[in-house]
Amino acid sequence: MADGKRSKDPAILFGDNVAVDTHAAALVASDPARRFDLRAVVNIGRPITRDLSAPRDVCDDDISAEYARLDAQRLVGFLHRAGREIPGFVGGIAPIHVVPRARHIDTRNLMMPGDEKMPVGGFDDLVRLIEGLESPVHIISAGPFTGLPQLLNHPTIGHKFSGIMVGQHGLFDWQDSKVKDPVTGQMQPGTGKIGARPFAGKTNSFNLACDPGAANQTLTTFRGPTYLLPTDITRLPDLEFTGADELAQLGFYGELVETYRKAYAEYRRKQEETAGPPRPGEILMHDAQLPGLLDHAIQQRDAQRAHGTAEVWYGPHGVIPVSLAHIPHTPEERDRWGSVDIDENPGRDTGFYMVRYHAGSPRKPARKIHRSLLLKSLSQKRVEGTRPPTKSNSPSGGTSGPSRNIPTNQGTGYTPSGPPTPPKKHQPPSSATPNS
Repeated sequence: MADGKRSKDPAILFGDNVAVDTHAAALVASDPARRFDLRAVVNIGRPITRDLSAPRDVCDDDISAEYARLDAQRLVGFLHRAGREIPGFVGGIAPIHVVPRARHIDTRNLMMPGDEKMPVGGFDDLVRLIEGLESPVHIISAGPFTGLPQLLNHPTIGHKFSGIMVGQHGLFDWQDSKVKDPVTGQMQPGTGKIGARPFAGKTNSFNLACDPGAANQTLTTFRGPTYLLPTDITRLPDLEFTGADELAQLGFYGELVETYRKAYAEYRRKQEETAGPPRPGEILMHDAQLPGLLDHAIQQRDAQRAHGTAEVWYGPHGVIPVSLAHIPHTPEERDRWGSVDIDENPGRDTGFYMVRYHAGSPRKPARKIHRSLLLKSLSQKRVEGTRPPTKSNSPSGGTSGPSRNIPTNQGTGYTPSGPPTPPKKHQPPSSATPNS
């Protein structure tokens, strides 16, 4: 707020904080240069169990909640030391553990001094914060959709989510493009059309596969424009870095460099312990590209309001309207959880847009635009330059103890307490039921 007037719309970042690029995304999103005001960061936890041989949809609620809280505290502490006082919350526990348990790193090995004292809130605390925000609220979805259906259908705050949603979701093909297979290291050519295709042997994306029920509910009930940033586009050349040493040489914010260094050391250790497949050595900041996409979407919206029309374009990436025909989420579709069926030519504006690489663009190459954003927003000079002159108090409204009222497996089996509002977007067949 400035002079009693809001100059920017509020936004909330939902991330899977065990992934280090969520830290980078939060740092970019909280940069004062953005066209939105980041008001909260929400960590979506992963299902954890002491039995490493347990099925991937089994978890111990207590230990899962504990680690979800630690991850949220780790993110809030990171932002606090960067001079960004953003409240943090635990949004819930995703129901499915996609990565083999034995290969997941221990969050405690990544904690920094003071992190465990950072206050974080639970689901009810997040609701109270949103009640105080003005509409429209934008969503940056950098993790599973767990918890979002509860917020979108909440009787007192659901209507506030009338802004824009951007998400790093899906593995799609696009025309005249190549990406590096993260396992073989070989460049894969595009086929000239959009649709799910094998990428490193898979057609599903991590964020969708962790909670397909919540993905289905969120994408079919969110009523604002939705921009999908496919994971394969985030792997464009020059958007990868050889390691923490290169980040340091390029002038990235010191603690972010050290966070990546510690995380990748843990990845390598787990790989050796489990004799798992080699993990790529390069650093990819998938989620950190989402704030730039939200900036673009807000710019497009404002141009539409001011001039009645706006070119749908995202730098050299064409942002094209698509239709989500179906999101596999039922038990019978288990083999396809994490995939999305896309119609590239819906014949109308459905409210869904997908970033598609446009090789023939005369504009600056996409990788240069994204790389420039990362280098600027994540630089030590930029972070130090945006620090407040005096330290603010720690975020309020939460507790440093175990978070309460944390919905578990929120994406499934939820019935709104009030009458549902007809969604703007395409609905899957009514016979489809949420995964349980």
